[in-house]
Amino acid sequence: MPLVPLMQWMCFARLLAPICSINMVILNVIGRSDLFLKVELSKLPITLVALIITIPFGLKAIVIGHFVTMLITFFITTYYSGKLFGFGAWRQMLDMKTVVIATIIMTTGVLACNYFITNDFLKLLLGGCVGVGLYLLAAFVMRIEEIKDLNELIKNTIRGKK
Repeated sequence: MPLVPLMQWMCFARLLAPICSINMVILNVIGRSDLFLKVELSKLPITLVALIITIPFGLKAIVIGHFVTMLITFFITTYYSGKLFGFGAWRQMLDMKTVVIATIIMTTGVLACNYFITNDFLKLLLGGCVGVGLYLLAAFVMRIEEIKDLNELIKNTIRGKK
């Protein structure tokens, strides 16, 4: 249980990693490996400085430092997308708003559910069910596009079994 807060910080830190990776791949796809190299080289000193600052304060500080580093990295990797395509950090974050809202709703529901349950097994079981249910409900209500894809996949799977 003492590791739970550290894992939560790590989850938040790694949340932006796929978006950063996509932005970096785009630079390579359009033949701008020079920009890719600049971005990669700019991230290294930031990571090292964060480590140097946080190591004396312990593991939790290192993990929080990693979170801050990932936030900074997100803005660095999206800089060129904004400059080249007009699709920078803020526009990318706006595109993710419905997913983030659905995730916040899910998280709130799971935390509320876990607040009233003392048994760890039940927390995991009910928290998982409540989380999936709330996320799907929120995604359906907000008409998140991927819910339509999931619905089609389920329909095609059921049709294939008949």
